[in-house]
Amino acid sequence: MAISFDSVTSATITLGTNTWPSAHTCAGTNRYVFVAFDDGQSSTVNNITNVTYDGVAMTKIRENPNVSNGVDILSVWGLSNPNTTANATISWSSTTNATQGVFCTSYTGVNQNSTPDNSSGATATGSGGAASPLSISITPVASSWVVLFTNANAALTAATNLTTRMASNSFGNYTGDSNANATGGSSFTQTASYSGNTQWSAIQVSITTPVVAVANGNFLRFM
Repeated sequence: MAISFDSVTSATITLGTNTWPSAHTCAGTNRYVFVAFDDGQSSTVNNITNVTYDGVAMTKIRENPNVSNGVDILSVWGLSNPNTTANATISWSSTTNATQGVFCTSYTGVNQNSTPDNSSGATATGSGGAASPLSISITPVASSWVVLFTNANAALTAATNLTTRMASNSFGNYTGDSNANATGGSSFTQTASYSGNTQWSAIQVSITTPVVAVANGNFLRFM
């Protein structure tokens, strides 16, 4: 079974609201869902906690600290085998009343037991009035798709090893993926340009396909 992109949704959540109703719908088999937060509170780490998708607890995969100048804390959460409830609600706890950009993306054909396979994070500060190119690398443990989540103060434009799933929104949030397997054990780099000088924050996560047992004479061969 191959990994496939399912769907993506996004919202800007106003001050004091820690619920996103009618947020997302997952479909297909061997599902995996991500929720990413661009936290408008730019100085407090671990501000977002207790994230749930359709009432089921999610696991924090990675969090980047703030970069400053509006490029706020970026965190990514994940859940294997999410419910297929139509227009499921996403909720969380927050220690502040900051406005938050929230985006949710789902995939099918994903290994339910060893995802995420790996993750990496990077931030950068632009200078000199030139665009700040984004470059981030990850080494998947196994053959994997690589999913990227970013926030920035400018729109992301040309990209390498990236298929856009959600173009930059008003928060500068973006998500895309490799749309193909990256080789396990080898470094895999995704790069992008921005429309202007900007600081950015990015998180990569690698997701693997299920292990399938194939009959081979008197033995089972795992692929």
